[in-house]
Amino acid sequence: MEKLDFKTIDSTKVAHKTKHKEQIFSIYLMWVPITRNAKPPSWDKEKLLEGETFYHVHPLYLSQACEENVFEPK
Repeated sequence: MEKLDFKTIDSTKVAHKTKHKEQIFSIYLMWVPITRNAKPPSWDKEKLLEGETFYHVHPLYLSQACEENVFEPK
């Protein structure tokens, strides 16, 4: 993404609540200003993970919407 001139604005680290809890990964907020007066976007990190759709076994199976957050901040 950086090769396409996207800039990292913010990031957050998360882990799955039940599976592979030890694996922590980052989610990045990135953007490219298109106009000269463009304002950087913002996000609500708590709302980011609400209603996350996930796959139980394999990506070819139908996804299921979880009633609670699948990931938790680290």
